[in-house]
Formats: sequence, C-alpha cells, structure tokens
Amino acid sequence: MLFGRAFITLTLANGCRAGVHFTTRRWEIEQGKTLVLMWADAIGVIDINLANLTARGLRRINEIAKNYEGGNTLTWTPGFGLAPGDYVLCISDRWSTDESPKLSVSRGSLQDNTPRDTSDESSGNGSEDGGLTPNAAAGIGVGSTLGGILLLGLVAFLVYHGRQNRTKLEDREAGERDKGKREQKEPQVDTHGVF
Repeated sequence: MLFGRAFITLTLANGCRAGVHFTTRRWEIEQGKTLVLMWADAIGVIDINLANLTARGLRRINEIAKNYEGGNTLTWTPGFGLAPGDYVLCISDRWSTDESPKLSVSRGSLQDNTPRDTSDESSGNGSEDGGLTPNAAAGIGVGSTLGGILLLGLVAFLVYHGRQNRTKLEDREAGERDKGKREQKEPQVDTHGVF
C-alpha cells in the first residue's frame, strides 16, 4: 500500500511537466527558404537534429543546433545537397524530446548549421516567451523534491525491514545450531546397559 501511494505521488509529480515540444505552425521544407523553428517548455539548453526516416527507423543526418541557449526560436535554411526522402526534426533538452511531423524533401537541399536567435523577430514585441513561468518552475522543483524524498523514504523503509528479517532469520539459525551443539555435548545415560 505504501509503495502504491509513493508510485502514484511520483507519477503525478513527474506528469505535471509537459516537456519540450515544437510549436512551429508551418512545416514546409523548401530549398533556400527559411524555416522558423519554435518550441516551448524547454529546461536549459536544447539540441536540434535532422533525422532521416528509413525502414529501420530514424537515422540522424545532421546537427542543426547543439547546446543552444538563444531563446525559443531558431531559423534554419535548407540548402542544396539533402537527398530526397522523408525527414524529422528532433528537439531535446536533456529531460525530454519531441519530433516534428514528417517532412518530405522532393529535391536536394542542405541546411545552414549556423543557428540564429529570432525570438524578438518572430514574436513581435518579444513578450511571447513560451518558456516556463517562475511559478511553473517552482512547482516542478517542489514536486521533484517531494518525489525524491518519498523515493528515499521508500528505499530506507525497504532496507530497514530487509535487515530486520535477515536478523530474525540469522537469530533463528544460530539458535538451532546452538541447540544441536548442546544436545551433542550433554552426556547421555545408557539405559540399555547391564545392571
């Protein structure tokens, strides 16, 4: 019962955060045309990679941004040289990941690996941040802390009861050994002998 409550509490604490996800409205890749990538709910730096969809799954093709800290938008311009096929953009923030919808390239293009912060350009007045509010960050921190404390308490409880059970078992085994030794050492009266 205690384990069930702890599991439910941890699940609820971790489920409160949606994780990083793309918020881009138009997903059209065209040679030489800029694609504005937008996302929300990232914690810390993000990585964006281009992956090719194959029969075996995703295969990473190119790194678009690594350890990017420049806001919640980035422009990317595919150039020449990308083979025709289906692709997906993958974003991650060390805690969660998200993928774009399937993007089809019909003629060759290649991307520009130079990230550019466009948060002020795309949002107009810059007020549309899309990041976590201080209250949301505090809630995540409190939930994570409580979940960690509950998990540590559960581990301590299980270790304590495991040691108690082991001690009882060892005491019982030691008692049986001592009883056997005492029975062997005690002189036994020979009742079958001659008088």
